[in-house]
Amino acid sequence: MFRGFAALVIITALVVPLVGCDTSTQAIDMRRWVPEQAITVATFDIERARADEDIARLWNWLASQPDMVEGIEDFSIVFGENPKEVLLFASENVASAQSIYEAGYTGLVIRGDHDEREMIEYLESDGMHDFEIEKRKGQKVYADDSEDFGVAFVARNLYLFGDLRAVRDSIDVAKTGEGRVSAELTNALKTRGDALFKMVMTITPEMRAQIRDELEYSQGDAMSVQLPGLEALAEMKSYLAIIDKQGDVVSEEVDVVFTSAKHAEAAGGLFDTLLVFFQFVPEDQGIPEELLAMLDSIEITTKGALLRITLDTTVSEIETLIQALEAYDPYEYYEEEEVSPEYWSG
Repeated sequence: MFRGFAALVIITALVVPLVGCDTSTQAIDMRRWVPEQAITVATFDIERARADEDIARLWNWLASQPDMVEGIEDFSIVFGENPKEVLLFASENVASAQSIYEAGYTGLVIRGDHDEREMIEYLESDGMHDFEIEKRKGQKVYADDSEDFGVAFVARNLYLFGDLRAVRDSIDVAKTGEGRVSAELTNALKTRGDALFKMVMTITPEMRAQIRDELEYSQGDAMSVQLPGLEALAEMKSYLAIIDKQGDVVSEEVDVVFTSAKHAEAAGGLFDTLLVFFQFVPEDQGIPEELLAMLDSIEITTKGALLRITLDTTVSEIETLIQALEAYDPYEYYEEEEVSPEYWSG
């Protein structure tokens, strides 16, 4: 269930403030549900996305693809037939997770129509989960301790699910008002308006140390490519991603704050180098023209310790790019060379 979790999250963001009371329209402060352990917070405005004809067409096309059918079915059951808004929080970077079960301390708060009985029956089917009912600050929680997974229906059209610790902590925060996520983190999202998708992540000193260790390890490999500015990636402090659509234009923006202006400038040079590299890849390598055109449209700017990456495109261009990438086989363009007997004889 939920294999390709990161991909599903990204697709949801492309094709899709959180509510938390007994009405389905009144918004609340997202800090009500997010515990202080979270260093990543993301919001998805699914209701607005579903109302957009271009995005709805892309979603329907994706849903028809054979390798997406199972994931879409899971999505429909757990997110409901008419999801409106989703908030994700995590204590770690969830981008590399292949499923929600591998995402560590991660919780989802979802507003939308749902059938509690149908959802729990589905989650318990085929031995997927074995829930026990527990009470948390008076709130009923379906808890599967063996899988560290939990579900709680906290209000009409509002429910939580994910890592059991995250679900419990979210209920504690909502009930007591204590241990809330930092205002600095959530304000970074609020100040950017009502975009379709917003995600902010704090990169902790421990994470920077891990990035630094990995870079040092990879650069010690004789086969690795030594790229100028690569070391600057170990100096990131925060990451903010915004995806929105106005009219025909889909705008994507990534803001990365570094520990110093020097490191932001170095990272900007690194990304510029990578973009230039793609433009000089020989045509016989078969890299899709759609990808090259989109990469050529990316703009990279720096201001002080801030690095900003922006891209404006359209849903049609995204759809065409997805189709081109599906048809692209990089190995097709590498011919196996014959090795002469003399080579082996020395």
